[in-house]
Amino acid sequence: MIFKGVFDLEPIKNDSVRYTRLKMASALGGIAVFLIYFIFSLQYKIPMYLSDETAYMTKAAAIAGYPTDMASSWYAGYPLLLAPLFWIFSDPFVIWKGVMFLNALMFGASFAILFYLMVYIFPDKSIKQILTAVAVSALYPAFISMSGYSFATPGFILCFMPAPVAQQYNDAGGL
Repeated sequence: MIFKGVFDLEPIKNDSVRYTRLKMASALGGIAVFLIYFIFSLQYKIPMYLSDETAYMTKAAAIAGYPTDMASSWYAGYPLLLAPLFWIFSDPFVIWKGVMFLNALMFGASFAILFYLMVYIFPDKSIKQILTAVAVSALYPAFISMSGYSFATPGFILCFMPAPVAQQYNDAGGL
């Protein structure tokens, strides 16, 4: 019941021009974040070999069927997302670029969802105001740098962002 009545879609959907612009702004904003984060992460030529990066990459390789003699206490959720990179590519440098691509893609999708949430939480705000708020959030340095590491943060954020939408959908009797 937290978001009861907050996500009223009808007034926005009734204004088809604004609704179309909002969907376009959300998509373009997500693409812009993806591109900026991915281009920024290209400066990282190889993993940093931090314990979690090593564990995630090794676990992903193991899931993909590569033999490995490393055991770790890190969970397999993020490595499950990375495993297809090991199935598709054999070059470690290409796999590493794939990790950065996937991270940037997840961040882009997360900020597109944030834009969506902002539209429905603040329906009276202009597209420009909402884009500004989302852009300021996207400029958080830790998020930008995280796209260049093999950390689970982008996946966690992407899984967390739809929670308020699901809650509202549930409150409306959808789940």
